[in-house]
Amino acid sequence: MTLKDVYSLLLSTGYPVAYRDYTGEVKKEVPKPPFMVYSVLGTDFDGGDMRKFIREQEINVELYTDGKNLEAEEAVDRLLIDLDPEKYESMVDEGFMLVRYTFTIRDYVPRKEGNLNG
Repeated sequence: MTLKDVYSLLLSTGYPVAYRDYTGEVKKEVPKPPFMVYSVLGTDFDGGDMRKFIREQEINVELYTDGKNLEAEEAVDRLLIDLDPEKYESMVDEGFMLVRYTFTIRDYVPRKEGNLNG
């Protein structure tokens, strides 16, 4: 799974989705909740084989809702369950809820020709 796949998966909820935030380079207006932001917390490259590296990325998905919104939360739970996410929730502001999911995705990155030492 790639980061692009994660984005497409999140979009399938029908909720607005942005990378990192809504006020960054893209300058999207912050939508009314529920909405999501996602980001890469870290990336690790492993040896793989002679043709490709294994790339592991720790992904953070944040679902913002007005209060506890079980319908929105369950929609995201169903999408991410196969990725074995860790899930946390907290009250961000009065009546504003944040549900955070973290999980790891893996894909392959081709090695550059002649780069056999990693």
